[in-house]
Amino acid sequence: MTVGGTTGHEVAASPDGKTAWVPIYGNSGVGQPGSDGRMVSVIDLDSGRRVAQIDLGQPSRPHCALFGPKDGRVYVTAELTQTIEVIDPTTRRIVDSIPTGAWQSHTMAISGDCERAYTANVADGTVAVIDLHGRKVLTARYKTTVRRWL
Repeated sequence: MTVGGTTGHEVAASPDGKTAWVPIYGNSGVGQPGSDGRMVSVIDLDSGRRVAQIDLGQPSRPHCALFGPKDGRVYVTAELTQTIEVIDPTTRRIVDSIPTGAWQSHTMAISGDCERAYTANVADGTVAVIDLHGRKVLTARYKTTVRRWL
């Protein structure tokens, strides 16, 4: 998806189905040279038009956007800043920045109670468990393994 001339990467639909939240990653693949996105675009799904653009404040390569299942906030991984940016969808402002402790935190899952986030970290092949309220990594990261079947 291209929004504003740069590549959007992943999308989250709002719980009411009225808007789509699109992290603007940049113009390259993960870990490749290229532009470093810093925006999250909000698209009205009825008109297909961008209605807001949220600036994350610095080049960050935002990626996975999710709505918190309990709090309704938008959580977006930011690979270059090693954070999860938290956006209030009503005010469309960043309300928190939570460290992930890992380079290239790419995709994420959030627990149903919004207490924990789990990030897949591309550069070091790990998964981090993050206390969202305490704003800290809870565990040593779990090293993932890939097996080849011959």
